[in-house]
Amino acid sequence: MVILDEFEIDDDDTVEARTLDFSDGNFSSIKSQFLNIASYNINSVLASNRLEELTVLINDASIDILFLSETKLDSNISEDRFKIPGFTLEYCHRTRNGGGTMFYIKENITYKRNTKMEHNGFEHICIDILVEKKRYSINGIYRPPDNDRVNMELFLSAMSAILPKLNARKSYCDILCGDFNFGNIYNFNGGLNQKPLDNEGSNLFLEQGFSQLIDTPTRYSNLSTSLIDLIFMNKTENVILQAVLPTIADHLGTMIALNCMTFQPKEKTFKKYFYEDSNWVELKKVLVELDNPNFYKNKNINEITEAFTTKLIDGREMFVPNRTIKVKPFDQPWFNSESRKLMNKKNKKYREYIKLNKTAWSVEKLEAAHISYKAASKEYIHGCYKAKTNYFNSLKKIFSSEDTSPK
Repeated sequence: MVILDEFEIDDDDTVEARTLDFSDGNFSSIKSQFLNIASYNINSVLASNRLEELTVLINDASIDILFLSETKLDSNISEDRFKIPGFTLEYCHRTRNGGGTMFYIKENITYKRNTKMEHNGFEHICIDILVEKKRYSINGIYRPPDNDRVNMELFLSAMSAILPKLNARKSYCDILCGDFNFGNIYNFNGGLNQKPLDNEGSNLFLEQGFSQLIDTPTRYSNLSTSLIDLIFMNKTENVILQAVLPTIADHLGTMIALNCMTFQPKEKTFKKYFYEDSNWVELKKVLVELDNPNFYKNKNINEITEAFTTKLIDGREMFVPNRTIKVKPFDQPWFNSESRKLMNKKNKKYREYIKLNKTAWSVEKLEAAHISYKAASKEYIHGCYKAKTNYFNSLKKIFSSEDTSPK
């Protein structure tokens, strides 16, 4: 067994990416009682057989809301040519040569398009849906692969405006999905070439409290592999799964399933044992009994194994100090108690600033609250960076050790 900062990992445990792989078309793990949201870069919805493939997938995978980017449509093309039976359309066309975004929304879902939240001059569609009396804000975004400094600054500026507006609204959950043309930094196994916006983009979303859920590549082209189709959320407690879907154009689809009912995934509980602080004198007295032949008398091999194991565990519980660690279902593995404390502090300062922004008459108080919030945000980002660095350094040390089992 190896021990990291706050977790125990058994030698037989395999650390894996959290994104499930449904690219083979096996959708048996997707349940229709959940809210299933998917996203594709479709690279022309009217290209050969793509609408037909989407129609089959949206039904087979029980998709409730589907966002498409690079639809390559214009106002001269009739809706009848890209409709899917049983779904309502919301779209923003560009030209037949590039761009364009669109939502397919299942007809039984109550929704409203929120054009006030959409950023002008940016390929962004915002819809508010109502499920179980809760409002979910779902934002479809497409960022073209323009990586000159001017266009990157425009994107960062747009996101700096959009994310605080989403946080300030009374939504149960805010979701952003689409082809962002950055994100290799999120790849679970590493090894992808860093995109120009990877650091600035990821830090901006992190600062605003949004987690990115997809951690395996979404595009394979010639010798290039990248993770650029992302899903961000500011509340992940009711996420049941995240996954990639079969390729339709040159991108895999991405999806999440949300539990909108009362059931919530349980926290996982681990125990961390501090063996260096053990009471070895008393523990030795317990273990000495294992050398007594009478301890094994009249027992078969299964009974001996059980008795031996029970004695070891009882000794550990009595004389090895321990602490119970609770982990929320979708916490990042590096996200520790200190990270959560800093996040709560940042969120508290943000709420204080928003409250003062609505009620305060003193400019000095408002400025002081804003400075306090920005300081807490920087502290949170630094704390997350430190926690992430320590976590992966620990893993690297463990995996490079000769004492670590290949399993």
